Amino acid sequence: MCIIFWASPNSERIVLQFDLNVFQEFSLTEDEGKRLRDLFLHVSPSSADWNPDVARLVAGLLQVIHRESSQRKAGYRYVVKAKLYEMLAVLDRDVPRLVRDSAEDATSKSQETLEKLQQIFAYVEDHYQETITLQQVADHVGFSSYYFTKLFKRNMGITFMTFVNDYRLSKAKWILLNEETPVTEVAELAGFSSVKTFHHAFKRAMGVSPLKYRRTIFGNK
Repeated sequence: MCIIFWASPNSERIVLQFDLNVFQEFSLTEDEGKRLRDLFLHVSPSSADWNPDVARLVAGLLQVIHRESSQRKAGYRYVVKAKLYEMLAVLDRDVPRLVRDSAEDATSKSQETLEKLQQIFAYVEDHYQETITLQQVADHVGFSSYYFTKLFKRNMGITFMTFVNDYRLSKAKWILLNEETPVTEVAELAGFSSVKTFHHAFKRAMGVSPLKYRRTIFGNK
C-alpha cells in the first residue's frame, strides 16, 4: 500500500516503508486477516480523497514514526509500533476504499504493483552508491521506460529519479547525524557523483549546507 500526501514543492519528502510481517505478532482470526489484506489492497492511496482531519491525523502519526525511527531513543520501537497500529485503525475506520468493477482483478493488480515497487525499492537500496538510471531499473523489473515512469509517478507521486535523490539525501543525513565522517566522504558514501552535486542537492532540500546542518544538531564540534 502506498499512501501519498500532496505537499508544496519546498516540503521535505519522506518515504517510509513498512514490513508487513510486523502484523504477524497479532493472533488474527481468518476474518481479521482478510480484512487487513483488503485494507492494504483497496484503501484510497491519495490523501486528496480523504477527510482533511483524517489526513492531518495520519500525517502526524507518520511524522512521529519518522522522528522516533530517526532519533532512536530508548523505547522508540514501542512508540513506532504503537503509532503504526493507531494509523492502521484510522485507515480501517475513516479512509475510503477504492471502488472497482472487479474486486478479484483489482486485488491481483494491486498485489503486482506492490511487488514491483518492492523490487524497485530493494534495487535502490542495494545500488544507491552506484550510478542508477531509470532504464536500468525499468529493465530490472521488466517494464518499458515509459510504463515504468508512469507507474512509479502514479503510485509514489514523484518521479523515480527524485525518489533516488531523496533516498541518497536520507542516507547522507543519517551519516551526518550518526558518524564523524568528513562531509567530502559523505557525498560518496551516499551515492552522489560529486561533492558539488551533493552540496547543491542537500542545500536545495534542507536550506543549509551539509556542514551547517551537522553543526545545528551538534554545535561547533
